[in-house]
Amino acid sequence: MLDLQHYKAHAEEQIGVLLDIHIGIVWRVHMAVPLPALCSNGLGAEFTAIMLQICYILLACSGISALSLFIHRMETVTMHVERTRLQRVVYCSKYMYYFFLLVVLVLVQFCVPVIKEQTELKGRMEQRYGKLPSFIWCENCFFFPFDSPIICLCAFFSSIVLCCILFSTISASLVSFRTLNSAAVRWSPKTKAIQKNLLVSLIISVLVLFFFIIFPLFLYIIVNFVMIDSDELGYFLILMMQEHGAAATFITFLTNKLLIKELKSIVKCCAKKKSKPGSRVISII
Repeated sequence: MLDLQHYKAHAEEQIGVLLDIHIGIVWRVHMAVPLPALCSNGLGAEFTAIMLQICYILLACSGISALSLFIHRMETVTMHVERTRLQRVVYCSKYMYYFFLLVVLVLVQFCVPVIKEQTELKGRMEQRYGKLPSFIWCENCFFFPFDSPIICLCAFFSSIVLCCILFSTISASLVSFRTLNSAAVRWSPKTKAIQKNLLVSLIISVLVLFFFIIFPLFLYIIVNFVMIDSDELGYFLILMMQEHGAAATFITFLTNKLLIKELKSIVKCCAKKKSKPGSRVISII
């Protein structure tokens, strides 16, 4: 069970790194504030629609991995306890999340023509914001037309997906905490404390992960309807999304006591090896 937990945590970190690389290097997207335009300057700048699809897929994988970690924590704690009604609700909401996530990924495919053909939309944007900079007219830059039915439908189902995963993770956390605080689990106080620390560390790291992704998306939607004249805002929002994985990993290192203990033991072992005379001779040679 512990190996499975480590594997899932490792998978979550790898997906976060891939998403960071995609946003910061491959896509290298930036927001042309006060215009709600997303422009790409990375290796895949000529394939903006495909870069957006890959971003959706990586976000979906990140959500699936995070939800799996919460459910695995719940199953570990409730292994020898009778299944409760709330636990059944967790599994039900998990499958709802998978279903609506699949719907969103399908709808994203239908959004591709809307993202590619934007001459008319950019003309309307020029009437709204005044003369657009010349680089906005290239295919590397695009707007999200929220008056398009397919875009609105995709945004609607995306919000349902977000509600499902939030409900599932919160419910799974409640089941885990209730079980750990009950007398049904015959673990030692030390073991219960370790399990609670692992759960708290997971909750905090995932909250940071969600905040660094959802907050920039929320502000981007606001920029589409309210003009915010700030050159630093676009850079700040993209930086948050780009570094969400690093922030979540850093929080995990700060909150996970087992991980801190393991790191301390590694540092001590390295210090002992350096202090040996034989190691000094090897380093000189």
